[in-house]
Amino acid sequence: MSHLEPSPSDRATLGFLVGRFTGDGVLGQGATRVSKQVVGRWEVGGHFLSLAMTASYLVGEDVADVHHALAVVGVTMLPDGSHDARVFTDGGHVFEHRLVVESGRISFRDRVPHEIRAGEARKILVATDYGYEETLEIDRGGRRFERYSVVRLRRQAD
Repeated sequence: MSHLEPSPSDRATLGFLVGRFTGDGVLGQGATRVSKQVVGRWEVGGHFLSLAMTASYLVGEDVADVHHALAVVGVTMLPDGSHDARVFTDGGHVFEHRLVVESGRISFRDRVPHEIRAGEARKILVATDYGYEETLEIDRGGRRFERYSVVRLRRQAD
């Protein structure tokens, strides 16, 4: 039986997410801070990208909540230019996402944070010199997205 290797171009679109990253940011008006750790790596001969994530939410100096998740992204680009992804959470939920890939940028619909009122949310990941930036934008109506949070994830030495 022969095995097909993913094309270099398929892997190149997601490659900036491979490695160990840490970062900090704020939610909304800044009352809650978030600290994130992400480990991205190729899986199953490079056909999938896994992202193991831990996010700690802090109010003042106190840790208010910690969440863990695992995202698995199919490396092969779909005919419309997107990638399928599944996110498994520590709450036992599974979320399906369709990632839209543009040069150095990935976007997808995301869940609206439970503490705010908005009709929809989207997450945008942008490659940077230091790693990548993760922005969550929300739409409070009229398809006018506004920035809700930004986490700058810095690549760590292996």
